[in-house]
Amino acid sequence: MTLLEVIAKASANTELLGCESDYPIVLNPDDVLPNLRPKLDNPNPTLVVNPIIGWKISQTDTEVIDLGKKFYTKLKRKLKNLNDFDKGEFVQILNQFFEKIRDKVGVSIGIDSGDNGYIRVLIEKLGSLMGKDVAGLVLDACVDLEIWELVEVLIVNGLIEHSCYLNLVNRLVAKKRSDLLCLCIKHASDLGASELLAILKYFLCPTKDAYSSMVNVRKEWEKQALSAIEKVSDKNLKGKRVRMAKEASILLMMAHDGFSASELCLHYLLASSNVDAVTLSSSIGKLNGKEMMNLIQYLGKWLKKYAQFPQAVPCPEASSKLGLKACSWVPKLEDVINCVGLVLDEKFSSLVLHPEFHEKLRSMGKVVSSLASEARLCCLMAGVAERLKVEDYFLRKNRGQSSPDPEEGSQLGWLLSISQVDLPVTRSVHSIPFASIDVEEISGSQPAEVLNLGRYCNFSLQGKWKGSSSWNTILDPLNGEPFIKVAEVDETGIQPFVESLSKCPKHGLHNPFKAPERYLLYGDISVKAAHLLSLPKVSDFFTRLIQRVAPKSYKQALGEVYVTQKFLENFSGDQVRFLARSFSVPGNYLGQQSHGFRWPYGPVAIITPFNFPLEIPVLQLMGALYMGNKPILKVDSKVSIVMEQMMRLLHYCGLPVDDVDFINSDGKTMNKILLEANPRMTLFTGSSRVADKLAVDLKGRIRLEDAGFDWKILGPDVQEEDYVAWVCDQDAYACSGQKCSAQSILFMHELADNLFPCIYLDNLIAKVVQNWSRTSLISKIKDLAGRRKLEDLTIGPVLTFTTEAMLEHIHKLLQIPGSKLLFGGEPLKSHSIPPIYGALKPTAVYVPLEEILKDNTYELVTREIFGPFQEVIGQSVNGTTYAGLRARTTGAPQNHWFGPAGDPRGAGIGTPEAIKLVWSCHREIIYDFGPVPRHWEFPPST
Repeated sequence: MTLLEVIAKASANTELLGCESDYPIVLNPDDVLPNLRPKLDNPNPTLVVNPIIGWKISQTDTEVIDLGKKFYTKLKRKLKNLNDFDKGEFVQILNQFFEKIRDKVGVSIGIDSGDNGYIRVLIEKLGSLMGKDVAGLVLDACVDLEIWELVEVLIVNGLIEHSCYLNLVNRLVAKKRSDLLCLCIKHASDLGASELLAILKYFLCPTKDAYSSMVNVRKEWEKQALSAIEKVSDKNLKGKRVRMAKEASILLMMAHDGFSASELCLHYLLASSNVDAVTLSSSIGKLNGKEMMNLIQYLGKWLKKYAQFPQAVPCPEASSKLGLKACSWVPKLEDVINCVGLVLDEKFSSLVLHPEFHEKLRSMGKVVSSLASEARLCCLMAGVAERLKVEDYFLRKNRGQSSPDPEEGSQLGWLLSISQVDLPVTRSVHSIPFASIDVEEISGSQPAEVLNLGRYCNFSLQGKWKGSSSWNTILDPLNGEPFIKVAEVDETGIQPFVESLSKCPKHGLHNPFKAPERYLLYGDISVKAAHLLSLPKVSDFFTRLIQRVAPKSYKQALGEVYVTQKFLENFSGDQVRFLARSFSVPGNYLGQQSHGFRWPYGPVAIITPFNFPLEIPVLQLMGALYMGNKPILKVDSKVSIVMEQMMRLLHYCGLPVDDVDFINSDGKTMNKILLEANPRMTLFTGSSRVADKLAVDLKGRIRLEDAGFDWKILGPDVQEEDYVAWVCDQDAYACSGQKCSAQSILFMHELADNLFPCIYLDNLIAKVVQNWSRTSLISKIKDLAGRRKLEDLTIGPVLTFTTEAMLEHIHKLLQIPGSKLLFGGEPLKSHSIPPIYGALKPTAVYVPLEEILKDNTYELVTREIFGPFQEVIGQSVNGTTYAGLRARTTGAPQNHWFGPAGDPRGAGIGTPEAIKLVWSCHREIIYDFGPVPRHWEFPPST
């Protein structure tokens, strides 16, 4: 039987549709999957499907299903004669049914059975266990007996099957339950054309007896609008929350005033993201003349509102932060325009032929024309202002000025000030649609939350952001306030992430033979993400966020955003599929060829450190995705909020939510995930101690991008002394020395064989040669280091080493014979950096070379502590060399390879070669299609 015949037969068999399901509830896989085993002792690995045995569901699931079947039979019998079945009896047997389920599964309800809301709580906590068949029957009973509060609970908790909504909507229309119809619009995931048509007809031309239930909807809108006005005058609200309350009050006033009760109900339909445009279009096409006139009048009101109140902007955050839920259900201008387009598409002929529509359409046309002119002007002005802001910022930075003054220069100052005013342009360019936080508002009183993202099989997370039972509080590196809460997964919660990785096949999410259109998808995602990061508002958002968690100067943090943006530009369009370019070699005869392909690993893991919270994870994550892998990403919890927001940006740009799992955890938990999920490749950026352990645990399936003890060598000729001093200062102290490429030792060529002293500069050891020692290089480095201050974060907290530990290391260095402190060597003053972090002035220690070469001091001097004194890395060799007078670690082009060399485990980052090396392997396929030689015969046995 063909697949088409199977589908046709199943479609024709309508008897099964009314039958009860054998497994109406979500089964517990913990009792099922471990018992499954192959039916055959030696299953054929080449078959797509092999039979299994051992299927058996848990005793608890069996008993719950049996309870549901018995209750279904009993309730169905009762509903046949409603004259002998009333509300009281129904609620009683429903209570008994849920109490039996409660006793079976051992769930605590937390409310006394005598309380009025007892049955509501039972449904909320145990409703998912009654099964879809029972849920449908309970819904019918509630509607028949008019127990509307229980119908509301079933709708809100998502317990109604899609197939039940058509019948429910029609019955609610017949019963004139406008409030419940609004709930269906808000909570039903996919209303069909018939349901939407019934709702549209009901709200567009309501009967007189329908208005009584619509009054409740009006009262709710009025209550929300009054609440917003009260919040504006609330003196306890500060900063952004006051602005948010003002925006919400304007928005809700606009949505309430001038609309009838039935039109207020239509707001939900227009604003719903669950309503499919094609389905809605089909429903609009079936409206009659009077209904169309009322719909056009309703849409015309919205257009006039948006023209009258240009300051009205969407403020969905007010729903969660201020409790103004109605703000999420105010139709946006885009929603109104889209609906107008659907009306014109579906009813164009009718609108043209019937003159009664013409006046309304002309009126709407004038408003739309006015809005379009305004939009063109605002977009032009916004683009000019934003570009001038960027150019003015860098111009002033080069001049050493701290901030732009809008008053300076009549034209430039006016344009800069224009961009700060709440003009209609705020609808687009002055909002960050993907962001879930406000960088400036993160504080001890308003801590931000960092969530996890994964595909939870058992609990149906399905690509949604989720918290956890364990929260790790991160202290603000600058003042010690608990300003971020990270939802960390512990060892008991890793199974969904393990399952998610395990379900990814080893041939990946795409490859040259599977879903090649995804190469184009990621090219498009890169285009959109690069464009967003190029917007000053967005780049400033990430720059400031980086500064909050990994304090560094604005220019250093902005440089990280810039490199990331340029990387995404580099891999836009067709550049992603060019990464998978294959090659072929002719064979020995006609029909034979060998082909080499770049092949993904499938399930992979990415673990990145704190020092570059955006650049490193984005570059490695996108490289993994470009090649077709399914990654799980873990970023150091201290800074993971940056990547969480970047993930939201990527989702906004089209990244499928199931393609990446994002997890927060400690190292031990992540290690367990790697051991149980067994990813086919892991990229680790961090200490060599952890890297060596992972290399053993993962049996070598790992790539490493660790730091090194980095050396700088100056040649014998003294030249450009000021520039060399500045480069040494930048390479050693920028980012407070917390860089993989931070300068560790500076060799300065000396002419005399026996004169080769050494200077230890913060994370910088300098060997002073005779000709360089006669210059003022060291004093200039000292002066440049002395310019660094905490106020502009050119020196800042060290996140991996305490002040005491660094001072102890300095003390040990000064015990070496001939060593001396050149500058620094003491804590920063007048700061509030918490003691768990380090706060040290830029430091230089002189150590004689002959002492460094001794076995008992070599390990101490070359010890690397990430920060002013870098942590021990081991015998890694950095494969990136910066050569030439202008060479510096902080000034290389953004597209260069960075990574270790001399180790087969070495990874790279930033280039096509790095992506192909780290995130793909070579797969060879030999094609041999013949033809078979004429007169071929069996050859002798060999």
